[in-house]
Amino acid sequence: MPLRRFAVPILLAGLAPAFAPVAAAEGTPGSVFRDCPACPEMVVIPAGRFAMGSPEDEKGRDDDEGPVHEVTIAKPFALGRFEVTWDEWAACVKDHACEDAPDEGWGRGRRPAINMSHHQAEAYVKWLAKATGKPYRLPSESEWEYAARAGSSAATPWGASAADACRHGNIYDRDSEAKYMFQWKPLPCADGQVETGPVGGYAANAFGLHDMIGNVFEWTADCYLPSYAATPADGTPNTAGPCFKRMARGGSWNIFPQWLRFAYRYGIEPVKGSNNVGLRVARDL
Repeated sequence: MPLRRFAVPILLAGLAPAFAPVAAAEGTPGSVFRDCPACPEMVVIPAGRFAMGSPEDEKGRDDDEGPVHEVTIAKPFALGRFEVTWDEWAACVKDHACEDAPDEGWGRGRRPAINMSHHQAEAYVKWLAKATGKPYRLPSESEWEYAARAGSSAATPWGASAADACRHGNIYDRDSEAKYMFQWKPLPCADGQVETGPVGGYAANAFGLHDMIGNVFEWTADCYLPSYAATPADGTPNTAGPCFKRMARGGSWNIFPQWLRFAYRYGIEPVKGSNNVGLRVARDL
């Protein structure tokens, strides 16, 4: 799609016009841009194809992660470099377009916004689209996995070395175990965080995205179905059916190590929020 130049949109309170020539970056894989000072930082994700799901012999695999199938992302799109933060969420709350939510006393600022239902996540992207005049939305489940893998066919960002997990994300580790002592074993490392941590504190993946695994689960646009048999192969979301559950991806700071995999799928009722669920936004280019 050719690049387009937009007239400056009318912005809601709390946002200001884009402060960088965004159009120059659009469509260039790896480019980082932001449409306004209070907007999420975005990374341009290249077009490509990948094998979605997990092979039957992957350790920790669930039945809903198959069948493995090829998905083609025909054109570049943009995805949040980080999970949406409390600071970014606050601009939407200030405009009375989003509801505030509890932070559990863990702090706000650059930490990911939590306790967000799918309905609240949708309200945020609709507000962001209206405020900027740009096509913001939630990513599809297949876009999310494509971006998280960033060319990798491994099960996790750290491969077979569990001791390296804490370089790649905020996960259930020795630091969290010291306080919570959940009934499952932590990964054998320490990431410096007990609950959620500020975004961007760990290594980025090959596409320049942070915290794709760990910190908080991230809502996608898809309905939850217990198989990929009917999943679109073009990267669009699967919204067929009554949508009793919506898909969240990426694992979090407090869950089982076997859920900290690229292919793990978490279906949650859309009206529910949790202290390990947030969001990351997508944008068409």
